[in-house]
Amino acid sequence: MEKEWIINELPAKTWNWLKMNESQVTAVTDAIPCIPQVGVETSDNSNGKLPEGVSFEKREIKKGIKTGMGAQISELGSQDMADTLRIEENVQIKSPVVISYQYDAEKNYFNRMQIIAEKDSEIEVIFIFSSDKNSSGTVIHQLLVDAKEGAKVKIYAAQLLGKNACALLDIGGACEKDTSVELLQMQLGAKDLYAGCQMELAGAHSTFRADIGYLADGNDRYDMNYVARHIGKKTESQMDANGILKGNAKKLFRGTIDFITGCAGAKGAESEDVLLIDEGVENQTIPLILCGEEDVEGSHGATIGRLDEQMLFYLASRGFDSEEAKRLVARARVDALCAKIPSEEIQKEIQMMLDAQ
Repeated sequence: MEKEWIINELPAKTWNWLKMNESQVTAVTDAIPCIPQVGVETSDNSNGKLPEGVSFEKREIKKGIKTGMGAQISELGSQDMADTLRIEENVQIKSPVVISYQYDAEKNYFNRMQIIAEKDSEIEVIFIFSSDKNSSGTVIHQLLVDAKEGAKVKIYAAQLLGKNACALLDIGGACEKDTSVELLQMQLGAKDLYAGCQMELAGAHSTFRADIGYLADGNDRYDMNYVARHIGKKTESQMDANGILKGNAKKLFRGTIDFITGCAGAKGAESEDVLLIDEGVENQTIPLILCGEEDVEGSHGATIGRLDEQMLFYLASRGFDSEEAKRLVARARVDALCAKIPSEEIQKEIQMMLDAQ
């Protein structure tokens, strides 16, 4: 069964004639869950079991967390229970937890999970979404983050799906006082990608940082929506996107900093750097600041450029043809982000996927 959804809506409408305020997508609703592999990759925990103080089980869904893609995605599946990674109060996990989803070709999947980080806990979580190179089907994944007072959560996510797949990856989070949530996302697969994230900085001194990297090639279409909502006083956000567009790829990126009345002393910044490799690409970017509070600092911007002719000349003088030179420049950007993932095994998996393209 298929359904029409309106997703990735901007918090406030802008330039209606550009038709960038939201997106409409036709997606399946009769999807099945994918059973993830969950464990820890460390030399002192070779059996892969979760350490003491961390559990992965079905638990009641935290109500009221809004996500970047919108309410219609939240209507899928069970409204009561979800796979839950929970970190107990005052527990600090030094090694990252790895959650790996491996999808079969031509099937449709939906998973919802949540991370509950109790008071003063710390954890790093790595998500891997992968399938065979030529697999298709639809993957829908929604992640809810509930960060209690003083919690620190770092999330790394690598999307490595087949180039005929459709992916809808949705994130929502709520941050209490003195919390820190960091997100690093790498979007390297799928023909049609829809990604969204909304983080509510409700507690004073809570922070959110997002680093988003993407590589769109061929006839790929990437549609993204990231929102930082400043509610508490002296909250901080930083959202940076770094992307490469090749072939006839199309991309729309929305980045919003929303200062809610009462968030005095809040600071937010958002930027995007896009490299256009080929003439046939289409790039759309909306940096947006909404301000309901006077005592705030906000900045946004976008840098869009093409390959430097001097660099291409230099590489040509070293024996690289035009296509190889383009590949090297694009790969360098991806490698820089990949190096931030705290797992050599997963870094190798990403490198192998890029080598096979």
